[in-house]
Amino acid sequence: MAKLNKDRASGMFRRYRPAMAGILLVFFFGCRLGEMYRISGGDFLSVFSHMDYMVKTVPRIRGGDLGWGAACALLAACFLYYQKLTAKKFRPGVEYGSAR
Repeated sequence: MAKLNKDRASGMFRRYRPAMAGILLVFFFGCRLGEMYRISGGDFLSVFSHMDYMVKTVPRIRGGDLGWGAACALLAACFLYYQKLTAKKFRPGVEYGSAR
C-alpha cells in the first residue's frame, strides 16, 4: 500500500478546513443551546432568558448537551453536503454542454 505524501494529506485537510471550522462552531453553539434548554427545565420558550450562558467560557460536559451539539453539527454537515451535491457543476441527470 502506497504511503500518503505529507503535502497531499495536509492539502486535503487544508481544503476542508473552513467547513470543519464552521461545523465545530455549530457544534459549540449546539452544546450551548442544549445546556440552556437543560437549565431552563425543558421549557423551550424560557431558553432565551438564559442567554448569558451562551458566552461563558468554561463548558459543562454532559451527554445531553453533547447530543444537542452533535445533532446541530450533523444537520450543518448534511446541509453543506446537500449544497455541494446540488451545485451547478454537479447536476445528476442533466446533460453537460450544448450537445443536442
